[in-house]
Amino acid sequence: MNQTGLIPGVTIKVDDQGSDELARIAKIFNIMADSLDDAYSNLEHRTERSGNNLRIRTDITRIENRPNIIN
Repeated sequence: MNQTGLIPGVTIKVDDQGSDELARIAKIFNIMADSLDDAYSNLEHRTERSGNNLRIRTDITRIENRPNIIN
């Protein structure tokens, strides 16, 4: 059984060995935990990409609004 704290990118796993009802619930929990980890990673990636796009647009706006010093 691998159990960790709430650290982004680290999935909590519970012991899902066996064939009884608790093992089936544990397997479903592990699937859910993996799914949440994937969703969190996807959100981080999209947020980073959005931040990069915003920085690029800000840089372009600054360049476009800079006074032209070449005559």
